[in-house]
Formats: sequence, C-alpha cells, structure tokens
Amino acid sequence: MRNNKRISKSLILTGLILLLTCGLAVCNSAGQWMHPAFAESIQSAATAAPDWPRGRLLVSNPAGENVYAWGIFRIIYHTRGEHAVPEADYNQNGIPDFVEDLALQLVVAHHIFCDLMGFPAPLKSERYKDVAYIDVFVNSRERVGANGHSFQVPERARPPVPQSALALRMRIARDLPLQKNVTPAHEYFHHIQNGATRLTNPWFHEGMAVWSHDAMMAIPFQASSWSQVKKYLYDPQSMEELYAASYNAGELLWLPLARLCPDGEEHLPDGDPLLQSRYVDGTPVLKDFILRGAPVMRAILREFGAVEETAFLENGYKEWSYANRSSPRNYPYLIRAIRNVVDRQCR
Repeated sequence: MRNNKRISKSLILTGLILLLTCGLAVCNSAGQWMHPAFAESIQSAATAAPDWPRGRLLVSNPAGENVYAWGIFRIIYHTRGEHAVPEADYNQNGIPDFVEDLALQLVVAHHIFCDLMGFPAPLKSERYKDVAYIDVFVNSRERVGANGHSFQVPERARPPVPQSALALRMRIARDLPLQKNVTPAHEYFHHIQNGATRLTNPWFHEGMAVWSHDAMMAIPFQASSWSQVKKYLYDPQSMEELYAASYNAGELLWLPLARLCPDGEEHLPDGDPLLQSRYVDGTPVLKDFILRGAPVMRAILREFGAVEETAFLENGYKEWSYANRSSPRNYPYLIRAIRNVVDRQCR
C-alpha cells in the first residue's frame, strides 16, 4: 500500500514537472523542451511545406559515410569523428538538419538557374554529358580549406551506384550557417559555368558567381552607371584592375552590369512552391523573389562557350589544362564576348 502511494506521488510529481516544462512551453516527441517561438516556426514550416518529392537516405552508416540523395545531388556526410555534421535533428526524421538544409539549398539553386532562368544545366552539357550526379562531401573546415570548393574533373561516383557512374564533386565545410550562407549555391553555379565554358579566369569565374548570390540573398545593389561598366570593358588601366580581381570583380563589373541591363525577367514566380520552401528551423530559403540580370549573364556564358574554341586554337593550347583554362591569354576573348552581349542586349 505504501509502495502504491509512493508510486502515485512520483507520478504526480512527474506530471507537474512535465506541465511546467512542456505544458507551459512546448516539448518534442522525445520530451525535450523547445522554446515556444522555435516550436511554432517548426510547426509553421511543416504545415506550409509544399508537396514535392524530397530527398531520401540511401546509405546509413554511423561509423562511416552516409549518403542522402535529392535529385542529382548526393550529400555524403559523417555523424562521428572529425567530419561529423551538427547533431541537430529538430524534425526528428533521422536526417541531420544540416544535411537536409544543404540539399534543399542546392535543389532550389538548380531550380532557379536551370529550370526557371534557362542557364545550361551542367549535367546536360556536352562536357558533362556522361556525368550522372553531383556528389557533395561535407568535411571539416581544415579539410575543405574554405567554406566550399567545386571540382571540374568528374570522378567515379560514390556507391550505391553502378561502378561506371561518374559524378562532379564539391566539398562543403560542416560548420556553415546555411540559413545565411549560400556557399553551396555558389559552388553549384561554378558547375553551371564549367558546363558552359572551360574558361575559368577568376575575375569571371568568381566575379559572376558573386552575382549568383542575389538569387537567394537579396544583395543590396550600389548606385552604378554605364561609365563604370564601360571603363572596365574599354579602358586599359581599369581592365588591368579587373583582371587582377577575383571575388571583388562582382562589385567592379558583374553586379553593376546586372543592375543596368534591363531584362524584364527579374521577378521570380512567388507562387512556385519550391521557391517558398524553408529550412528546417523555418527560415525561408529565399530572402526575396528578385534576381536582376539573369538574361545578360546567361547570354555571356553562352558567348564564352562559343569563343573558347577560338581561344584554344589561336593561343596554341594542346589541352585544357588548369593553366590554360585560367591563362591571361584568355582575357581578350572574354572581354570581346562581354562587349558583344552588352551591345546586343543592354544598349
């Protein structure tokens, strides 16, 4: 009898504790306390989640590599050791939130650039026609050496796929705050560039990729003028400044060009369910539905692809080595291509 009373008191005490923690706040299904505002955002995101096919776990290996696939993207990640992704799994589906958020950012980027804006899909290009996947390796920052990195040469795809399957690769640092960092989309845009042209001079390759951030991050555009654009296309001293640039070439040329060249396509369809998607914590993937300059960037990429053979022959290249792809001897061909597009579309 006394034991029964003790059990009853214990149950009552447990109930009071749950009431104080979960009743006045919110608990998940494991009984873990969640801040009401965060729980509401999770519930809101789940309720508003569009009905499209999401990714799935292909390989589950707590002691080694796991593979999460969504469309052409396969996220290869670890849950233990130096390359382990963050443990958070607030929607409790067994997939780390970092992995789901990473895949979602890449899928949305592909949808914007290739499905909606008409950029050439890398895996449909002549260069990568035999490639089936994009394998995204999540590693420690020490291994990656930066926020992220993409690779141009296809390699054998990670299992489970046929041994002959090929994949393009990128590496992403495991500690990126994906809700406010678009490095994965940036690296995927490099794959789009690489599928369109083998020319990779940094002022073009990184500068235009900086422009691509506007698809998700709502870049504040600075006041600019055609005189600024013209000086980087025609003035020898300013052109040398451009050639020496890398990421900052975005501010020098690519972002001003996107602002000044009218296109009529800057409004992304806000009714598109994939564009309304949210990360696991409820943060919208897109900060707005405006992307300025896509038609001129798309046309320039195509023009680069059209002139690369001429550059190859006239420069006497024997192969598209890394040195040749990024050689200063490519500059005149790139500049002439940009001038041609600007004269056709922007003036």
